[in-house]
Amino acid sequence: MKKNMTVKKICGLVNSVEMLKAHEEVLTVASRKPGGKPYHGVEEQLAYGMLKTAAKCQDIYDEVVALETAPDRIKEYETKKTETANKFARKDEKGNPLSADLGGGRMEFDMEDADGFNTAVAALDLEYANDLKWRDQSRKAVRELLKETREVEVHMVAAAFVPKRLPIAIRQALEPMIEEPVEAPPAPVKKEGEKAAVEVKE
Repeated sequence: MKKNMTVKKICGLVNSVEMLKAHEEVLTVASRKPGGKPYHGVEEQLAYGMLKTAAKCQDIYDEVVALETAPDRIKEYETKKTETANKFARKDEKGNPLSADLGGGRMEFDMEDADGFNTAVAALDLEYANDLKWRDQSRKAVRELLKETREVEVHMVAAAFVPKRLPIAIRQALEPMIEEPVEAPPAPVKKEGEKAAVEVKE
């Protein structure tokens, strides 16, 4: 089934498939026909559908990855900036810089010489000015790309084949390919004393 999805949703779906492949090895079932039997806790129908859909989305996902992949100069800049932070940060009794991991690759350092750090980083920013400009443009391009809507082929899977134990984030990412059962409309309720309409042919 063809569906219109934002690039952000497409990337979320592909990431979810990669997570399951890496942590549960559920998608090695790719070469097998779906039979509805459990495979490492995930039904084969779901595993098959996830793999098929992710394959159709891979080119779009690769567009985003290409924009996000930092060149060697940016990696070099980040390494030097971290080394500079280590140099000017307060140290513990073992000589290690005092820092906190903020997640997402970000670190916060307790600076002993903040002025020295700022001066050194300003010099680094000047040395890598063109590379940092590229990084800013790349980040902007990624944000815009994630908002775009693309038409992709989605392999639909019945909700009955989706294990309830899947993490909520992964289940949400897979929602575009989950086919919920259609409930039949309720039968009209006949009121007491009401007569049914009957067509009379003459």
